[in-house]
Amino acid sequence: EFTGSAPFVAAYRKKFKEAPGTWSPYTYESLGVLAAAATKAGSFDATRLRSALTELDGYRGWTGRVRLDPTSGNREPATVVVLRADRSGELRVDRGWQRAVGNIF
Repeated sequence: EFTGSAPFVAAYRKKFKEAPGTWSPYTYESLGVLAAAATKAGSFDATRLRSALTELDGYRGWTGRVRLDPTSGNREPATVVVLRADRSGELRVDRGWQRAVGNIF
């Protein structure tokens, strides 16, 4: 349900015959962040990659803007998503919760 995720979800469903799991958007986005940092660093050298990861600001993924704290390596702002299960058992982003906290992606 995240903006821009439809092509990934369709490809995932086609290959695995089920919807992606709860953590799929974050896993996919993590690889996008790593690829952006590797491109910026021009290398997968650990020191250069670490530097590029902490300098990466403004990366826009499905779950919002991504920035990594240089000291902790934690994502800022941390993402919190409230999910609810629909009648078929699939998890859905609770849009009411997102509106209430002003966190619309």
